[in-house]
Amino acid sequence: MDLGKLTSDIKKGAIAPVYFFYGDEKYLVDQAAKIVIDATISPEVKDFNFDVFYGNETDMVRVIDIARSFPMMADRRVIVIKEAQKLAAKDLDVLATYLSSPVNTTCLVVTASTGQVRGKAFNALKKDAVSIEFKQLYDNQVPAWIMDYVKQHGYMIGMETARKLHAYAGNSILNLVNELEKIFLNLEGRREISDNDIQMVVGFNRNFTIFNLYDAVGEKRLSESLTIIDHLLEQGEYPTSIIIRLTGYFTTLLKVLFLERERMTDADIGRVTGVHPFFVKNYKKQAANYTTDQIEHVFSYLLEADRNLKTSYQAPEIIMDLLTYNIVTN
Repeated sequence: MDLGKLTSDIKKGAIAPVYFFYGDEKYLVDQAAKIVIDATISPEVKDFNFDVFYGNETDMVRVIDIARSFPMMADRRVIVIKEAQKLAAKDLDVLATYLSSPVNTTCLVVTASTGQVRGKAFNALKKDAVSIEFKQLYDNQVPAWIMDYVKQHGYMIGMETARKLHAYAGNSILNLVNELEKIFLNLEGRREISDNDIQMVVGFNRNFTIFNLYDAVGEKRLSESLTIIDHLLEQGEYPTSIIIRLTGYFTTLLKVLFLERERMTDADIGRVTGVHPFFVKNYKKQAANYTTDQIEHVFSYLLEADRNLKTSYQAPEIIMDLLTYNIVTN
């Protein structure tokens, strides 16, 4: 299921007793929850029949008591539990029990990040609730998403301009939406977004893109690498997305090392790796800063950081700074 199917089902009156929206793309998670909330409860009775709780400060026994109570002057009440991945084990057990026999006059909406959505309660949510996982877009999906979003709002943008916005703003949909809304306001009646519009609104971030990070770690500039990582996180980039993209970058570096040993031309290296011929020399220069053993170490650091992001209580900023330090100094 996706947002389109969710909206269609709700318009047909198919309201489920429990919804579970989770994943790295917080913007879409929140959008899905909003669709359900707006469709299931009217503003006139919202004060009496709408409650929001957060996982790190929730007493699930109290939540379920509310869920089992009758709505006031309405067909149903709505309860939202945000950041459910932060629920204590005992609260998850209470939630799992409720899921075996949910109340039809209550619509329970549970949201969570991907991090730690495992165990009995989350398995039950994925199985028995209307469940949608919202994964962050891959690099090759972002420009098309930008073009579609722009079109839906009555504007136009070319593929190359969409790629430029992607390069500046990253993969986070929330960040992309924020930048696009600023661009819309700046168009002053025009309907088509140009490269200049991108430059004017988001160009100030041009030194803090994922591509700048590639260059910084590739050339082993530690201070700059740490600065870029911190700014990417501040701009809304997800740590897991940065890890995925760094994994792709170092995979390409490793391929370049092997292809150079085969004495391939720059054109052939570009064809095999998918790197534009203009950038092959840059990749060769950066690959020379790493041995194959060092790149294998980098992959182990990336795997460890990904694991820590999903299981550790350390702040993501600390995990990503340590990852960057290990990569550049290994």
